[in-house]
Amino acid sequence: MGWMASHPEIEPDESGRAAPGTTITDVHLSVLGGHADRGYLGLSEDAVHMSFAAIRAHYVVVQFFNCLCADCLRELTQMDALREELELKDTSGDNGVPLLRFIGIAVHDEARRVAAFRKKQKTGFPLFVDRSGTLLEGLGITAPPAACLLERTEQGVIVRALAAGSDREREAFVQMVRGLTE
Repeated sequence: MGWMASHPEIEPDESGRAAPGTTITDVHLSVLGGHADRGYLGLSEDAVHMSFAAIRAHYVVVQFFNCLCADCLRELTQMDALREELELKDTSGDNGVPLLRFIGIAVHDEARRVAAFRKKQKTGFPLFVDRSGTLLEGLGITAPPAACLLERTEQGVIVRALAAGSDREREAFVQMVRGLTE
């Protein structure tokens, strides 16, 4: 029995992926980048773990990757460029809460490798590790690279869009994220 089968709250679409509008179970991933990452995400100064519900933003773009995957690293670099482009705009939402934040989650990877990768790559957003790949599998995606747009609501964290696979799907995802800031 897979992760999707044991979490009936995740409603897959016809492709087996979590359908847009599905409320997902929150995660708790260790903060690797310290003060800077906590500040970017609006977490408390003493936060040791990040959860989607704790991120101070209306939307969270999650880029899934693995440090040993060339396609993943290309997409991570492209997502960082998108983050940089969109952060030049005033994206503050209600009550000064940022509209959008970006994070990367390394799946089937090690914290040590991700920390070394971040020093070398210098991504502008926090990176986390999901060694087991549980979160990616929970979204119905079998392998990175992939991206997910999450929305924080009063009802919980909602999947708004997923992109994995085709360049067309990826471009539609990027356009959707850009549209949030227009």
